[in-house]
Order: sequence, then C-alpha cells, then structure tokens
Amino acid sequence: MYLNSASKAFVSVGGVVAQFVDKSINYPLGNAIIHVVDRVLAFAHEDLLSLAQTNAPGFYRACSGVPSCLSLLSSNGTQLTLFAPADVTSLASLSNGTQLEQLLMLHFVPGIVGKPSMKESDLLTAQGSSGQIRFRMYNNESKYYVEGRLPGRGFVRAELTMFDQPAKNGIFHKVTRVLGQPVQTVKDFINSHEDLSSVRQFMGSNEFQPNLGDSQMAYTVFPPSNAAMAAFSGYKNSKEVSIGAVILSDSQLRNRVFRRMVLPNQKIIADVAPAGVTEYATANTAENEKITVNLKGSAGLTTRIVEITGSFVMANISLAAGEYECTNGMVYPSSQVLFRDNDVEGYTRSGPAAASSSWAVLAVSLAALLTARWTDRY
Repeated sequence: MYLNSASKAFVSVGGVVAQFVDKSINYPLGNAIIHVVDRVLAFAHEDLLSLAQTNAPGFYRACSGVPSCLSLLSSNGTQLTLFAPADVTSLASLSNGTQLEQLLMLHFVPGIVGKPSMKESDLLTAQGSSGQIRFRMYNNESKYYVEGRLPGRGFVRAELTMFDQPAKNGIFHKVTRVLGQPVQTVKDFINSHEDLSSVRQFMGSNEFQPNLGDSQMAYTVFPPSNAAMAAFSGYKNSKEVSIGAVILSDSQLRNRVFRRMVLPNQKIIADVAPAGVTEYATANTAENEKITVNLKGSAGLTTRIVEITGSFVMANISLAAGEYECTNGMVYPSSQVLFRDNDVEGYTRSGPAAASSSWAVLAVSLAALLTARWTDRY
C-alpha cells in the first residue's frame, strides 16, 4: 500500500494497482479491517499490448503503426486505462497521420478507471491530448457507454462490452467502435439512442421531413428526451385542453413543432461556435420560423448550456448531456419540446391559418378537440 503525490491511497497485488474508494473509511470486522477499492485485485500476467492483441486485434494493428500509441500499450510503470474499439473500419478513411494519432490516443486515460468507479459526472482528459471522455448508463445501469471527443468536435459514443481486465500496466476495457469519429447519421443516432425512444417514431421516421438521414446535408437537431416527451404529451393549457396530446395525434401539427427543433445547413459545435446570441432558420420553412441559440456559461462543459428561444417554450440544454457529433450534423437532446399554446388554434391542415379567418381557425382541429372532450370549454 502507498500514497501518491496527491495523497490518494493505492494497493498493489501482483502488478495490479487499485485505488482506495475512500482512504478515510475503514470497516471494522472482528479482528480485521475492510478497505474498499475500485477494482478486483488479481495477479496480472499480461500487459495492455497483449490484451489488445487478443481482444482488439484491429486496434492493435492500427496502434502498431503509431509509435506514441504503441509505447502506451507496452508502457512499464505507468498505469493507464484503455478503451479498445472492436470495430476500427472507420479508421481506414483517415489519410492524415496526425488525425489517426489523435484518435488512437483518445482511447487512453491516465490512471485506473474501473467500471464501478465510472460516473456520469466524470469528464476525463485523455492521455497526452486535450480529448475528453465521459460515461453514460441506461436500462438500470445494464448498459454502459463511453463517449469521447477531440478538441473542437462533438462526442461519439460506443458501448462498453468487456471491462475490468487487469493488466500489468493498467486496466483494459473493450468498446464497440472508435471514439471521437462519427459513423452515424443524425437519423441513425436518434433511432439508436435510449433516451430518444419516444421521439424516434416521429423525427426518426422515413415520413419526417427534412430527412435527417440525408448524408448530403448538415443539420443541428434538438430532439426532445423521453422525459420531455412525457411532459409534453400530458401538457394541458389554461383551458384544460390537452395540447400535447392533440399535437402528437396530428401529423401536420407535430411536424410543425418538431421541424422547429431542426436547423438545416448548420453544424453548431459549441466549442467553436460564435459566442452570444445567433438567429437560425428552422426546418419549418412554411412559416419562416426562426430560433435564437445562445451558448451560455463558463468554458467548462459541465456548466455550459445552450439556450433556445423563440415565440414558444424556451429550452435550456446542458452540454454535459449532449453535443453528439454525427456524419451529417450535431445532436443536442433537449429537456423540453419547443411548442406554444396556440400551435393548435393557429394552424390549418393546409398550413398556417390566415389571421383574418376566424372560421378557419375554429375549424383547425375540431376533430382533435372533440376527441379531447373540451370543445365546449375551448
């Protein structure tokens, strides 16, 4: 057992190093004391290089051609955490050696990060770079994701499939794909993300326009999270009309709302976007709707937010929970649906209702209001 320069306590057994979860907590048990550590202590007979050769051969081959990466795999004395991707086919598109080195180095984190110590509040710096790593858990922590990004880019996530393999020089995890290099379109991302399952039937469908799977376009999208969709579907206005349910039941009404959460021809990456308030045209072109986007807060990812405003419900989106990069844009899962109470009463099935036509407004969603049984009060 020993203390490092930061006064953190560690124990080493057979070359495997574990950190005390809290060096000040000692659990008395009869004539013994129990200390909690962050990984299984076992005799490690292999280093990270050997584990990569066996469990992630594609990553090992890519790493072998980059001296800085290979030296980390075979490092002696330096403890590292490796997230080795199983699928490295996306690396074949890289012709720039510097870019390849940056991506490979993104998969190494200094020190030991075992699965039990991974927290969603963590934002780790990759070994020898300014790349960042964070973690997400879903389905009662039955699914773990590692998300990584290079400076000035968005996060790309990969599922953790093998974890906590002890090595002489660290700990080995395996993930499904390369971190930091997008391989999904915006549409594919929405259709695969656990927290966007409620909106994928709308924004991820083939009927939704614009087609977010179009690889020739660029989009910045603010799809509502499952919690946001639940709140929206149950929302009632001051007259007790179920506005959310009415909108979701009508394809034209809901497309009107969801299109204002899509910015065509834009790829807004928070770290390189212009500071302050910027106005953008939305995909709701029939009404020429615009929203303003304001990047607020300090430079730290965990404290910055995207503030979206317009003539509807304002949304604040934490960058710590979003900023995903796709092959054709960026995705910022939103905590709110951008709607307004008069989205129903100010719209006809052929488009925006004429302001002077009160009869047209009345006829807008008569069927929907009858379904909600609130016509007499509306």
